[in-house]
Amino acid sequence: GVFKTKAGKIEKACKEAGFTVSINASKPRKGAFVVTVEGQDAPVVNLLDMPRPFTKLRGLDLDDVIATLLA
Repeated sequence: GVFKTKAGKIEKACKEAGFTVSINASKPRKGAFVVTVEGQDAPVVNLLDMPRPFTKLRGLDLDDVIATLLA
């Protein structure tokens, strides 16, 4: 699904850069996609209460997210 695909790309890029991120670290909620860098409290991506077909997540620019994480 779209959640696993996006999460996998973000985790892979961060692992290559040498740090860890968590995707939906707290109990996963329906329609939620939250990316947090380990050691920080504020999430980098915080998409909540998305109805199907998850257009916000599908439209998310992973290159921008990864650039923000690596900055």
